[in-house]
Order: sequence, then structure tokens, then C-alpha cells
Amino acid sequence: MRKREILFDFAIVLLSTAVILSLMVSNVSAFETAGELKAKGDEAFFNGDFNDAIDYYTEAIEEDNGFADAYNARAWAYNVVGRYYDSIADCDRALRLDPSLVYAYINRSWAKNGLGKFKEAISDCDEAISLRPPLFLADAYVNRAWAKNGIGLFKEALLDCNRAIEIDPNIASAFTNRAWAMNGLGRFGEAISDCNRAIGIKPNYILSYSYFNRGWAYYELGRHEEAREDYRRACDLKNELGCKLYDKLK
Repeated sequence: MRKREILFDFAIVLLSTAVILSLMVSNVSAFETAGELKAKGDEAFFNGDFNDAIDYYTEAIEEDNGFADAYNARAWAYNVVGRYYDSIADCDRALRLDPSLVYAYINRSWAKNGLGKFKEAISDCDEAISLRPPLFLADAYVNRAWAKNGIGLFKEALLDCNRAIEIDPNIASAFTNRAWAMNGLGRFGEAISDCNRAIGIKPNYILSYSYFNRGWAYYELGRHEEAREDYRRACDLKNELGCKLYDKLK
């Protein structure tokens, strides 16, 4: 009788161990799958296929709903396609999962800038800058410059752009935002130079703003034909204000 009980207990232990191992393997498999899906999303993103990237990141999150980096990556893609409220929601989730995820603050500041919530964007950038990220500090300064431009603090925006360019001389968005600040300060020739630099670097999601800011500078200098052409280019890239100003100059 005792032997039978021992065998029964041993069988229970084996079964429990098998279940635990199965769950562990399942979790590892899900984690690996989520990581692979995020990697596919990253590839799509950097190929300019932003909606495909969003789909991959969503699948990664479905595999692992605690995957903070996937929420943050999807937030970035949402920003690029103008889905700012969705981006903020994903940044909030990412920061709940990992409060030290610096780029989530930067992505959230981008979304808040896109919604015109400039003071909130500055707060997020301040938080990101205070963490002194080794990789993303230039982006934090650029987004803070964007927010300061948005509320007319052009001299402060100019300083933030200069800081960003010191860190990364090839960051197109810093030149575009510095051009905005230069325009606001009436320094139109310098604005054109900065736009030319940004256009030379040319990431798709910043290009329309570079054409718009150069068009603004050309217009203020009385070079209306060149302004009209740049507003047309901005309009072709879905810049709504560029479209309105192009229509006015037809």
C-alpha cells in the first residue's frame, strides 16, 4: 500500500513538473515570438512602411502585453502617421511598465506637440533630459525646441536646437526646428540654410516641415515663386498649412 502511495506521489510530482516546464517553454516561446515581431516592425518602420510597422508591433503586444518596448515603438509609428492620441496611450502604458524608458517620454512629448499641448510636451522633455540618456538626448532637446517654438520662445528654441546639433550633427529635425526659430527671429537667410541642411539629410517624416519653413523664409524675403514651389512640395507631403499657403500664392 505504501509503495503505491509513493508511486502516486511521484507521478503527481512528475505531472506538476511537466506542467511547469510546459508553461515556462510557452512563455519563452511567446517572448521570442514577440521579440521577432517587434524586429519585423522595426524593419518595416525604417523602410518607411509605418502602417505595417504598427501591425507588427500590435501583434508583438498581443503575444506579450507586458512588452514595454513594443508599446513605445508603436507610439513612435503612431506619431509619424499623426495618430497622436494613440501614441500618448501607448507611451502611458510603456511608462507604467518601465518608468525608466526614456524614449517613451520623448515620444509622448512629440505627440503632445502634435496636439498643440506645448507646455505638457516641455515637461516630458525636461523629464527625459533629467535622465541624461546616452542615445536619445538630442531628440529630447529637439522636441523641447519644437514646443518652445510653438509658444513663441524662439531664442530658447534656438539654444535647444544648438544643443541637439552639438550631440548629433546629422539630426534633420534639429535643423528644421532651428529654421522655425530663425524665421520667428527674422533671420530668414539662416533659416534657408538650415532647411537646406535638413532637406539634404531628408527623413520622410520631417521633410514637409523643412519645405514649409524654407517657403516661409523665401516669402518673407520677397522670393514668392520659390516660396510657392516649396509650399507645393510641403503640400504634396500632406502638410495642411503648406497646402493652404500654396493655394493663396497660385
